[in-house]
Amino acid sequence: MADLAKLVDELSALTVMEAAELSKMLEEKWGVSAAAAVAVAGAAGAGAATGAAATGAATGAAPPDNSSTDTSYDVPLTVIL
Repeated sequence: MADLAKLVDELSALTVMEAAELSKMLEEKWGVSAAAAVAVAGAAGAGAATGAAATGAATGAAPPDNSSTDTSYDVPLTVIL
């Protein structure tokens, strides 16, 4: 098991350029794209907000409170030291 405190210290010491490069390397290794996830989440949120506003306006009711969301992700992490 990795020493998480040491990992936090090492990541905190990265420059912005180094952190961006690390992000790119992890996206390639894991086969994911953070930009795509943000775009999908943003589009879904915009559509839900529009739909809720339209429903509230049509019924005279206030839109539901969506300020709290429980989300969990299972992401395997491999640390090479």
